Parts: sequence; structure tokens; C-alpha cells
Amino acid sequence: MASGMAAGFIRSYRELMEKADDRVEDWFLMSSPLPLACIIATYIWFVKYAGPKWMENKEPYDLRRFLQFYNVFQVCFNGWLFYQGLVGWSSNLQSLTCAPVDHSRQPFAVKVASYVWWYFILKLTELTDTITFVLRKKKSHVSNLHVLHHSVMPMSAWAGAKFVPGGHTTFVGFLNSGVHVVMYSYYFLSTLGPEVQKQLFWKRHVTSLQMYHFLIIMLHSIQLLLLRGDCNYPKSFATWIVFQAIMFYVLFNEFYKQQYGKTVGLKPVALQKKVVSYLLA
Repeated sequence: MASGMAAGFIRSYRELMEKADDRVEDWFLMSSPLPLACIIATYIWFVKYAGPKWMENKEPYDLRRFLQFYNVFQVCFNGWLFYQGLVGWSSNLQSLTCAPVDHSRQPFAVKVASYVWWYFILKLTELTDTITFVLRKKKSHVSNLHVLHHSVMPMSAWAGAKFVPGGHTTFVGFLNSGVHVVMYSYYFLSTLGPEVQKQLFWKRHVTSLQMYHFLIIMLHSIQLLLLRGDCNYPKSFATWIVFQAIMFYVLFNEFYKQQYGKTVGLKPVALQKKVVSYLLA
């Protein structure tokens, strides 16, 4: 029985890999999901177990200078990807309602695929956020929500680069990169000392912005499922984006409620009921 299950798993895996975009096969970390799985597993092990244990009897590291450089790097990297997405759509080469993936080797199609791959690499660099929390002994920052978010996003970005490097859900990377420009700008300013920190009244609004962008991403993909049945884009990936956006919206809303005593936008239960009713209609 076990051997039959193993054979079925191997067969399913091979069938799935046959749907991969062959243009990215030789790109860094793209030939197999195993290297990424090892990276994510090591990340979780370090930030939840090994790192806190290692830091138990140590003084917190002073990483202010490093964080200033790192946050500027993230602002620039995210800003570059946001600009590339903006240029693509403004030149009428992308559609907000239906954009099939161009799997050809035309220069622009390959360029778009490379941007999707760079977005995946960007999600890997963001694992540094949690590692610095551990090294600075900011235990409260290493929440289950934070670790889940930073573990799921690289895996989703890898799947996007592997199977659908372009088209409809590139909107996710475009919008997410724009939000992260704001977020890492806030983080950079917060490293400039108490006087600047006093002026940063918009901390809660950064979280609100993240949540609203999850709503926009959810609506952008759910309209493809409900209204654009003729769009030549994998419905399975659009469904995953909808699920992921709802999950993070609900979790971030609970976090916001814990921090500030209220929710943002739609209440989580109301949001789930609305989406389920749309999907079953």
C-alpha cells in the first residue's frame, strides 16, 4: 500500500512538473522545489528553535546600521519591481481583468518571466526580517503569523515563477512590491532614533495598507474565476491566490485587533461568508 502511494505521488509530481515553463528550468533554484523546501525548513527551524536557543544567554546584537542598509535595499528592490510592473501595464501590455501567460521566447515575454523570478528572489531576501528579530532578541516579533507569512510567500512566488511566469497574477507582485516600498520606508525611518520614531504616527496605517492590498488581490483574482471563464489562465493558481489573500487578510485583521483593539475594513467572518457565497453562486 505504501509503495502504491509513493508511486502515485511520484506520478502526480511528474505530471505537475510537465506543466512547468521550460524557459525557467535552468534559472537559480528553479529546477526543483527541494532546494526551496530545505531553505524554508531551515528558516523555520532557526527562527523558532535554534536561534532563540543560541541567543538565550547572549546580549542582543546591535544591528541598526545593517538594518538601515537592508531597508534601503528593500525599498530600492521593491521600487524597481513596482516600476517595471507600472511600465508594463501603462504601455497596455498587461490587462487587469484577463492576462494569459505568454510562454513564448519573445524578448518581452522572457523579460516578464525574469521579473516574476526576481520577485521570488525578493521574497527569499525578506527572510532576513525574522533573522534580525532573533538576533536582536525581539521575541514578540517572531509571531506565528509573521513566520507563516514569510514561509508561504516564497513558496507561492516559486510556483508562480515555475508555472505561470507572467500574465494575470503578476498583478500580485506589482501591488505587493508597491506596499513593501511603504513598509520598508517606515522600517528605515524607525532606525533613525527616538526623535524620528516620535513622528512615525502611521505605524498602524502600514498594517492597514497591507490588509487592503490583500482585499484588492482577492477581488482581482476572484473576478477571473467568476466573470472571465474564457481567460486562458490556470484557474487553480487564481484560486490559490484568492485563498491565500483571504487567509492573510483574516490573520492580519486579528493581529490588528490585538494591537489596536479594532478591526480594519470587512470583519473576517463577513469576508469569508461573502467569498463563499460568490464561489457557490
